[in-house]
Amino acid sequence: MKHDWEQKYIVNIENNTSVDLQELKYNFHADGKMQIQTQDSIIYLSTWELLEDEKYLRLGSETCFIEFFNSKILTLRYGKLKRYLFAK
Repeated sequence: MKHDWEQKYIVNIENNTSVDLQELKYNFHADGKMQIQTQDSIIYLSTWELLEDEKYLRLGSETCFIEFFNSKILTLRYGKLKRYLFAK
């Protein structure tokens, strides 16, 4: 998994609408730690972990289903929300 990703948007899959949010930058470290940076340059520290044969990704306390993953795009589903992250 690449280390640096940008979350560009979130879609509510129930009604297919985009959810308003600020863009976030995720930096994943090999030791299971991550940094999340907001557009205002506020940095949050958290953890990440791949689960169940790499079908799920735990980001802090949220466990997301990995819908799609390649070297450029990571799509995660958490309940009715789908996150789109793009490699930097």
